[in-house]
Amino acid sequence: MNFEKLKNQLSQNFQTVNEDVNKTLSQLLNQKVSIDAVSFEKTAEITEEKYPVVSLSFLSGGSINPAVNIVAFSKDLAISMLSWITGESSKDDLSEDHFEAIKEIFERLIDGIKISFPDDKATLQIEKLKVFQANELKFLDEFKGSGEGIIIKYELETTEKKYPINQYVWSISTEKTERKDSMVENKENTSEAMETGKVNVQPAEFTSIEKKGIENEVNGNVDMLLDVELDVTVELGKKSILISDIFKLGIGSIVELDKFAGENLDILVNSKKIAEGEVVVVDDQFGIRITQLANPKERLKSLG
Repeated sequence: MNFEKLKNQLSQNFQTVNEDVNKTLSQLLNQKVSIDAVSFEKTAEITEEKYPVVSLSFLSGGSINPAVNIVAFSKDLAISMLSWITGESSKDDLSEDHFEAIKEIFERLIDGIKISFPDDKATLQIEKLKVFQANELKFLDEFKGSGEGIIIKYELETTEKKYPINQYVWSISTEKTERKDSMVENKENTSEAMETGKVNVQPAEFTSIEKKGIENEVNGNVDMLLDVELDVTVELGKKSILISDIFKLGIGSIVELDKFAGENLDILVNSKKIAEGEVVVVDDQFGIRITQLANPKERLKSLG
């Protein structure tokens, strides 16, 4: 994707979600903030940073418009964000727990935007998200894309200060894109041939399929799975809480779940529900007595 096309696409996307970004980010950070895209510039290298920086690296766009992304901002902003969330002063040193909190903020921000953003091009499909501190350029170079990309310079503004944030984006050329271009070219050639009356049409040939053979193969494949061990999980309940509330948890804190006392618990295989049951004690160990079972088709889906 050329620079102008990528620039226009990113600029349009930002204008569409800007209001939602400001609203969601303010709620997540417990602080009135606004973010604005100052400029879109062509770049092939990462040259704008004052180290150390806190960085997010991820892939976006799914298989439709895949791109490599690096978002970089000052350590000062990261510490301020954590302080706003907890209401307490954060230490100068950032730990893995802090990076996990920043990752959670970003994921919740994306989820908030998805509610109102018609994401038919998978722009908000985020994969392989990592959060880390880069003390020098080589830490970021490890994640950057190849060729010419774009740098988007943002400004996050609070009532007291403005913080710069840079996002680097490199579009990824995919086999799917190449096939699409090839299809367009073939379509143009076909149209030209039709105009000149030189279209060569031949009947398609299909290999016959023996149904019995397929059934035997499927049954054989299922038999191969019968000795595979799967993790069975009994889910006591769920609860969504704010990041700020997570930091307030301590020994003795009570988290109220969505299940009522005495209600059947969900039994999961591969994170998919296959049954419900009630808790029992067997020889001083907890067990689960199944009271309701999913149909065989649903249970088979849990195998993957």
